[in-house]
Amino acid sequence: MTRSQGLFRLPAVLLMAVCVIPQAVACGRGTRYPSSMRPDQLVLTFSGDPRTSMAVSWRQSVGGTTDRVELQSPDPGPSRTVNATCRMIDSREWLTVENDTVIQRCTANLTDLSADTEYTYRPSDRAHPNAAGAWNRFRTAPDPMDSPVTFLYLGDVQKGIEEWSSRYQAAVDRHPEVRFTIQVGDLVNVGARRTEYDDVLGGAAEAFATVPFVPVLGNHEYVLGGETLFQREFSLSGDGPSGSGHCRAFDYGPVRVVVLDSSSEKTLAAQAAWLAARLDESQAPWKVVVFHHPVWPPRSWFAGSDVRDAWMATLEGHGAHLVLNGHDHSYARTFPLRDGQPAQNGTVYVVSVAGSKFYKQGASPRIAKGLDWTSTYQVITASPDRLVLSTRTWDGIEVDHLILSGSSPPR
Repeated sequence: MTRSQGLFRLPAVLLMAVCVIPQAVACGRGTRYPSSMRPDQLVLTFSGDPRTSMAVSWRQSVGGTTDRVELQSPDPGPSRTVNATCRMIDSREWLTVENDTVIQRCTANLTDLSADTEYTYRPSDRAHPNAAGAWNRFRTAPDPMDSPVTFLYLGDVQKGIEEWSSRYQAAVDRHPEVRFTIQVGDLVNVGARRTEYDDVLGGAAEAFATVPFVPVLGNHEYVLGGETLFQREFSLSGDGPSGSGHCRAFDYGPVRVVVLDSSSEKTLAAQAAWLAARLDESQAPWKVVVFHHPVWPPRSWFAGSDVRDAWMATLEGHGAHLVLNGHDHSYARTFPLRDGQPAQNGTVYVVSVAGSKFYKQGASPRIAKGLDWTSTYQVITASPDRLVLSTRTWDGIEVDHLILSGSSPPR
């Protein structure tokens, strides 16, 4: 059992009993964005090597027949088609969506792509080829590790999901240089409530369809068995010691990214060994590790950390430069640390919040920059010899700036 399962696996009837508003949508039992036969909620994710592959997923109603993706490369010639796999998602397995009970979620894995190349794509229907929708675009990862890349890091959402979705779209529009987005968990509040994923995707359709999204499991994704819904909402692959797709690793330009599942208590030790192997095998100049629960929680009344005990030695001993966390609903960036003490070549730990739920921080000599009651997003730019983290409020104002120079491992 995970740390979240013990706390959050309450009977669904108790969760729904607190909802007294009669309207199904207002109460979370109905969706503001019901499905139709036309594909929507397009999401790009990494299904393998980001230089040569991409996964495209979408939603459609039970009667929808869109079953493939048309893919157009910059090279002259006709587009090629890639078949999709469609699965039914019956909300009665979790919390019933009264006005959209069963949907389909379809995924096409695009392979044999060329590095650093812009492709256009669209889901299409074999039976009705002239009814295909608008074309979308994505770019594969660069091949040489000396190519600079920019990506977004987002903390917990959980509350204010619809507002966050619109803000996320605006941030992607503001930063066209962004190549992918990492969100560190608690994207939703109740993992078993599919309507919350509809709210996540509803206000940022273009962003999710054009910028690959790297979701991470938080404790709230596990609520009422919601981790299985998470797996169906996003097309994820990975062979880590937690559930399928829960742990993943990839290189993108000069950055190695490793994703862990800090809510899976029973696998923390196994994940530590897996993490060490994933950090050691990559030649990328920068090593960034992502998981939900913070190594150094900013809350003064929550000073302990299971992941610190399980993973800190591996992180610092195998060259992690930057660790990205959430969970504590504030912004905190540490000094470079080794064994909890400032060190010139230490690991920097960051906690961030992207939604509208906040906790008060406690004082700590480890914190180089802390912000209470402030929702932010982070723009991270990496080149072979420099990594820059820019923390911004959702109107684009920078409130913190970090530069790491040289990429020698903080061993």
